[in-house]
Amino acid sequence: MDEPLLARADARTLIDHVAGEALLHVLDADGRPLGEQASRSAYIAAGVEERPCPFQDNRARSGHPINMAALRQVSREWDNIQEHIGSLTAATSQRERLTGFEITRVNAAMQFAPFVWLLQESGPIPGPIASAFKLSVGFIRTLPLITIAMEGISETPMLDVLSPPEFFELLDAHEWLTGQTQVCAGSRRSIQRIYEAMATRGTPSDPPSPIAELAVRVAPACRDLDMLLSALICAARGCIDGGAWESLPGYGERRRDIPFADWPIVAWLFAVGSARSIELVLSTPMLRVEHLQRAFPHDAQPAWLERILEENLTHDLDGLERIDALLLELALPLVGEILEKVGGKAPDRLSREDFEPLCL
Repeated sequence: MDEPLLARADARTLIDHVAGEALLHVLDADGRPLGEQASRSAYIAAGVEERPCPFQDNRARSGHPINMAALRQVSREWDNIQEHIGSLTAATSQRERLTGFEITRVNAAMQFAPFVWLLQESGPIPGPIASAFKLSVGFIRTLPLITIAMEGISETPMLDVLSPPEFFELLDAHEWLTGQTQVCAGSRRSIQRIYEAMATRGTPSDPPSPIAELAVRVAPACRDLDMLLSALICAARGCIDGGAWESLPGYGERRRDIPFADWPIVAWLFAVGSARSIELVLSTPMLRVEHLQRAFPHDAQPAWLERILEENLTHDLDGLERIDALLLELALPLVGEILEKVGGKAPDRLSREDFEPLCL
């Protein structure tokens, strides 16, 4: 990349990087995609190095291999990753032990640090930031699910509820270490050590890392944008379960013949979207909008979530169109906050075109 992303950043670009798949295709300093096998062509071009799963836990049952190239990178950068996470935890919390809510923000900062790098710098993503991102991907779905399922953990030091061994056993029991084509390459000990590093306040780097500090500042709004999409997709599922599918143009036709561009954006997202928030919703059939309140402390409930819960959405096409209007309205201040914090300009409005990269 010849220039920082900020030089050409707009709402559409930001949404694609924060909630979509754009970051997965960005290359790190080793020439590997941040998303590894999720960016299939770049993954093959970088060199596929897989081996059979060596672990004697639930990962072995899947028959999926581990990614040796990613494991080698993480192992090489291990000390730098620990320092990077220490900077993020120190900037996130003043507590010695972080709450579940604070840990999700640390993971968000790990997840969005490459985005911050692209906004501020040029060139491939440095090894420590890239490796920490790859570690964070494994927690993108699990940490929200844990904070939602274990009521009160968002306000409680997480290590007081889940020790590192218990955390690993939870991941293993729910097969959250098993992906569609690969399993997590980290050993039991390394997974526990990363969790403990994220759950314990570290030491700020000296000199301070501007990328880490800015990542912590933008992470709350980035995570909220992701969670907002999850909430609205949950709401859309309620409309769809109520029969709204039948009112959509082309419903019942072959997939390739359906005019998705004529659908409300939330229905399009639900049907074919690639946003991470889709995976959270689809992997949790019983998830409802009100359940997302548990992911936030009682005294830090976001205004956008309260607004959605106040809506009396009808389970029909009108309900889907109302959700679309809420998406454009409620995402606008979050997108503006992110852009302003990184030195960009907040947009005056959003349009459905800004969200179309999540559906393509």
